[in-house]
Amino acid sequence: MSDCNNVFEAAGFTSCDFLLYPVPELRKSYMFLGVKIWKAAGLLTYNVFYTIFYYSKVIRNQSLLSLLLLLR
Repeated sequence: MSDCNNVFEAAGFTSCDFLLYPVPELRKSYMFLGVKIWKAAGLLTYNVFYTIFYYSKVIRNQSLLSLLLLLR
């Protein structure tokens, strides 16, 4: 911890606690931002996988249909 104190003395910080435990308001905003990013990423991945699944099903159905039409 002493090295850390030396590093941050020039910047006006007396300890590394600032980095480990930010101001409560800051921590709340970080958590809020993290939740937002997490939700957006989840939604994006869900949409991508759903789209791939849906279109693979559609393509499979169409290929089966064309196969049936060819065999007819």
